Amino acid sequence: MSVYEQFQQGYYIITGILIYFTIGPPRKSWTLEQFLVVYILRNTMFGKVDDLDKGRKKLLDLGISYPKDSQLKKATIHSKYRQQAHEIIKEHLKTEYGDDAWYDEISLWSNSKPLEAEWLIPNHLTLTPESNIIFYLFGGGHVFGDFCTYRSKVEVYANISDSIVFGASYRLAPEYSAPCQLEDLLAQILYLTSPIEENNPEESGCGISLDQIVVAGDSAGGNLSSVLLHFMRDTNFGKFAGAVLYSPWLDVSGTQSTLITCQNCDYLPEIGTVSPTKGHTLDNCDGNYRICHDASNEQVRKAIIKRGHIYVPIKYVNSPLASPLSDTNFRGLPPILMATGDSEVLHLDTVLYHEAINKSYTEEELNQAQIPPVTTHFYEDMFHCFQNVLPELDVSKACFNRVGHFIKQCFNKKSSKFDEIKKDYPINISLVNSETNDKTEDDHKWTNFYFNDLKNNLTPFKPNFKTNPILPWDPVINVNLQ
Repeated sequence: MSVYEQFQQGYYIITGILIYFTIGPPRKSWTLEQFLVVYILRNTMFGKVDDLDKGRKKLLDLGISYPKDSQLKKATIHSKYRQQAHEIIKEHLKTEYGDDAWYDEISLWSNSKPLEAEWLIPNHLTLTPESNIIFYLFGGGHVFGDFCTYRSKVEVYANISDSIVFGASYRLAPEYSAPCQLEDLLAQILYLTSPIEENNPEESGCGISLDQIVVAGDSAGGNLSSVLLHFMRDTNFGKFAGAVLYSPWLDVSGTQSTLITCQNCDYLPEIGTVSPTKGHTLDNCDGNYRICHDASNEQVRKAIIKRGHIYVPIKYVNSPLASPLSDTNFRGLPPILMATGDSEVLHLDTVLYHEAINKSYTEEELNQAQIPPVTTHFYEDMFHCFQNVLPELDVSKACFNRVGHFIKQCFNKKSSKFDEIKKDYPINISLVNSETNDKTEDDHKWTNFYFNDLKNNLTPFKPNFKTNPILPWDPVINVNLQ
């Protein structure tokens, strides 16, 4: 950290302390530590960056963590899996979108660095084809991030659920447009699920089945987790055992941004609203677009301007491959657990996704589900990805415990002891009231939506937020947009 950065951080610490004890925090329940973390992150995390790669490295150096009771092991994904993934997605783009060229040749996987992931193996477990796997996708706005900053947090619920973690990797925007990220994730799934080749270890898969995998991700990693679920269903690729989405960013067009009133409670910057016909420009853009443009080389700058978005060609910003909330089909996904704070700028994405999934099922189907299609825990006074930012908080520990139990249930759906496991590992830990007294006709859309109060008790909750309509993906209309 440079002298200037040390001075800057010291300034915000002093200023934050003064604000806390004079004006008070934006949420009365916040401790000084919680307020300072949000205040400092909001004022420093998304400042001017001269070089994206240097900015990424600095964040990794500050956030890198190590597991306490697990071994780490690198995994390099062979090029054959990357090519297979590329061909599968290219065919899907051609069939469903009539356009299999979302990015230029320079962004092809063959022109990128080797794809490397990381195993996190708890000491009491051994990696075998029978192992249960948490496939973790890091967040960072599709621009920043690496699994190395999540090791110690993911280890907690890996131990609870007796799972091994596969810390996935993917190419980052703005250098690489969607669906490069999906390609990389699919390549890693192919690596995990392909047969073991004893005589060819370099190209060997791991022999793991999809029902031994739970995908999990936060923020943009939650976005990609959801994208992966929808894509796998639509291509008949198969289905994971379950999915965990922390504060997922499910609408990259920012449809709900104009309704957000809790910016001072979160460290995320304002997300600009775009549409398939109106993308970002240098004269009209959000801070993230500006940072990425200014910190990139000339070639990437031109690509960003042409794209109209840092992550996806603007024409496809509301496609299910970018914004799962714009999909028109929410059935047939694996069980999903979402954990989101009520004081974060992305909270409406979670609310709308829960509603969309439940509305696609009848009340009878929801009641008969072995594990509900979707369960949401909505945490009082909590900000974006609070569990990973401050894992030592009691609320974070409660969240990780519930996640561990959910994963445990997902991996035992076919077990003869499932009912016993469901009882011993409840998802809704500290549920103080399981029913609402004022049920209405369409209340089934809020089934399994729970509010976590400051004492970490869960109660059924019916959100009543104002929301903007989501622009659904329509292939007939969208593919003809210029």
